[in-house]
Amino acid sequence: MNFSSPLSTLRGTLVVWLTIVLVTALALYSGVAYVSLRQVLRHELDERLHNDIETLEGLLRPFWTPAGVRASHSQPVLDEDDYRWMQVWSPDGRLLFSSSVAAANPVPALVGAPSDKAVSIDVENNVRVRVKEESGRIAGHPVIVRVLASEDRIAQELWEFFWLIGLAAPLVAGVAVLGGYHLVRRTLRPVDRLVAAANQISAERLNVRLPVANPDDEVGQIAQALNATLAKLEDSFERMRRFTANASHELRTPLTALRSTGQAALTASRGDEPSREAIADMIEDAEQLSRLLDVMLLLAQADAGAIPVDRRSVDIDALIADVVRECEVLAQEKSQHLRLDCSAGIAAADPTVLRIAVANLLHNAIRYGPPSSPVDVRAFGDVACVTIEVRDSGPGIAPEHHAHLFERFYRVDPGRSRALGGTGLGLAMTRWSVEAHGGVVDVVSSEGSGSTFRIVLPRSPVVRNPERSDS
Repeated sequence: MNFSSPLSTLRGTLVVWLTIVLVTALALYSGVAYVSLRQVLRHELDERLHNDIETLEGLLRPFWTPAGVRASHSQPVLDEDDYRWMQVWSPDGRLLFSSSVAAANPVPALVGAPSDKAVSIDVENNVRVRVKEESGRIAGHPVIVRVLASEDRIAQELWEFFWLIGLAAPLVAGVAVLGGYHLVRRTLRPVDRLVAAANQISAERLNVRLPVANPDDEVGQIAQALNATLAKLEDSFERMRRFTANASHELRTPLTALRSTGQAALTASRGDEPSREAIADMIEDAEQLSRLLDVMLLLAQADAGAIPVDRRSVDIDALIADVVRECEVLAQEKSQHLRLDCSAGIAAADPTVLRIAVANLLHNAIRYGPPSSPVDVRAFGDVACVTIEVRDSGPGIAPEHHAHLFERFYRVDPGRSRALGGTGLGLAMTRWSVEAHGGVVDVVSSEGSGSTFRIVLPRSPVVRNPERSDS
């Protein structure tokens, strides 16, 4: 099973990039929010530490001496359940006061001059604490007050924020994918309509134009440019069709005169065998060119819609049997055997137009089949469809040619086709005939195994404009 990459389509590419942009924006926002939250939490902690310093200075002021708290003072400065870590140092580095929590949990001594800016340090057991030192005076004596507090609350809140972002990221990514898909789908809806309309355009339907919902946006400008190109193509095709029809019509008269003159010269020629052979070759070439012009004129009329298709109840088996009888002479020249197996019954068809398709397939089977080989013609069907198959034992057709077989003047082997008298228009006529009935024609073949051409027609009439062959 083949899986296409999401980037193989414009819709998938836009959704992927939209998702990447949104997830990246979320990541950047989360990073900025994380840093900002950490700064806010640290600022709040620093403010609390500053308030602790001012509180401690106020509590110690009544009992302070240059040597610290008066020794005769028996009442504790701090309550026994006070959990704050506090110290007072002299400018020369002597410890003058320490809270019970600070005494039980010492940290490195003062290093360097105190700074009003708080810092984070690691203490025992990798505990992260916030330390703030401020210079001040207690009872007129210069001191350095040092307080600290654990950053556990900051770490806890940052971890909760990180966890919340981790849970939100997949949700945001999912919303981005779904929302992006629907947004891109809605945005590209005019492109879908453009593609649907473009798929309806073919060489036979160049009068179709692409819808222009908004002539000022990019899609509308593309549609207008394509419509202008289609108009030019339609005009070119119409001129070519008129030229083909006019040329085919105008060349019929001189060809008829050339053939008549050749036949008269051949009748009047007596005994000059080289001259008779040359005249006979000229007549044969003129007849082949005349047949080619007939086919080109018929295709030109079909392109212009000038050939009516009159569907009526037709015995498909009898029609095919009649075509086979007409081709018996050609098959006998190569000692080939035409084998008929028909059980299709009645279907709605134009017998004249359908006969063209069957006759062309049978002529090709005889032309390319080897001598003394069988040519099988089958017709069968069900309630809805009728299928006609013509199978030969010829050299077969490589798969790369199948898509082009029904194009005008296409030849699998140009040299061989000319030698056998082919014009390259027979299968184009076959396709027009079949599609005029609302059917399809295809081929099953490979090199060295013969070819089977299959026509599938609806048994009942189909309301459908006959599509013309490629020009």
